[in-house]
Amino acid sequence: MMSQGIEVHYEMVPNVANNMRSAQEQMGMGEMGRGVMAQIQSAMQGVKVPYVLTYNKGKSLYKSQKVDKLEVTVMGQTVDISSRLPEDITYRDHNAHKEIQQKEMMGKRYLVESALEADQWQILDDETKMIAGYSCVKAISTTDSTEVWFTRNIPVSDGPVYTGLPGLVLELKSKERHIIANSVGEAGNTPIVPPSKGKQISKEEFIKMAKRKMAMVNVSGPVFSMGM
Repeated sequence: MMSQGIEVHYEMVPNVANNMRSAQEQMGMGEMGRGVMAQIQSAMQGVKVPYVLTYNKGKSLYKSQKVDKLEVTVMGQTVDISSRLPEDITYRDHNAHKEIQQKEMMGKRYLVESALEADQWQILDDETKMIAGYSCVKAISTTDSTEVWFTRNIPVSDGPVYTGLPGLVLELKSKERHIIANSVGEAGNTPIVPPSKGKQISKEEFIKMAKRKMAMVNVSGPVFSMGM
């Protein structure tokens, strides 16, 4: 399989309640804004966003897929949430030790480039389970308690996030989301191409800009843009 490339299908379930609570705190919402968020939260419960990871010859592409139409009525207006979900793409070149993420913020696309940086992990070899037909071992981040399950049977340090662990991550649980693989197969010799749509920006610049824009946001009605 390694010589042919790997294709992994995941499902991501956002922690809607936690994300909404964080947004409310950062935006300082009034009663109307909180009401809008409550309706969005109700509509988003149980939504699963499909992702596909393709890995071949030291390069990978982790990309969100389209979801079924999902509408919510806010203050008498119908809003299609599915159409507002941003296209999420992460490209990794392990040979060059770099990562490029395509991100969207307030309707604009950015290409955020950074070096591959591994977190510190506590590997719990005595905790194992099967995921998508592979025996996996549990690991916990010593930084933010993110939990992952990875398989040494596929010795690729990749997955929904870059971990530096000695195997492919097939499940991830964090404060923001839960991601789990449902199938692992061959990808053939699929070329891995980095995203090219958006303004190039460093990770540090993007974080600063995100904080500035978040501070300026004032939710006062049913028009919103939501990412995960």
